[in-house]
Amino acid sequence: MAYSIPDLVTAVAAVPPAPVGSWQLQDSGQYRLQPVVPGQACSSRAPFNVAGRQWSWYREGFASVSVTVTGWRAGRGPAAFDDVVRDAGICRFMEEQTPVEVDVPGTANAWAATSSLQNGVPVVHGAAQVGDVVVGVEITGAGSQGVHQVEQLLGAVASGMVTARLPAATGT
Repeated sequence: MAYSIPDLVTAVAAVPPAPVGSWQLQDSGQYRLQPVVPGQACSSRAPFNVAGRQWSWYREGFASVSVTVTGWRAGRGPAAFDDVVRDAGICRFMEEQTPVEVDVPGTANAWAATSSLQNGVPVVHGAAQVGDVVVGVEITGAGSQGVHQVEQLLGAVASGMVTARLPAATGT
């Protein structure tokens, strides 16, 4: 690990409301070999991220929310983000992604796409780049508000990286 990703448990306020039961949080801790966006499968080819952390919230049924924050070598953040958009990096999606338009203020770049699992459960993936940090989000079972929820969560976590003064979030 080149540096630690700050604890973003406070971002739970941006997690979509659970219609049944309550969300249960799982924090994977500091582990650099996270996928760029939850739901991607990654190869072991270099270059890989130099920092990472993942949080997941689950509730009864198939609904889940996962957030990853990956840190990249200085100047590599934009390329890591582009790899997500092109689905051409070391981490790739298993399902076909249908891009949708998103606006995430305070980020250099933002992207989102919809897909569905083999059992038909809808999934929304999203990514936002802030300096040399890429925030990734996956919401399963999101329903019609999924894209909006991804935008909100990307914005909350990206803002948290900047507020926490993580140097990589400013590209240094």
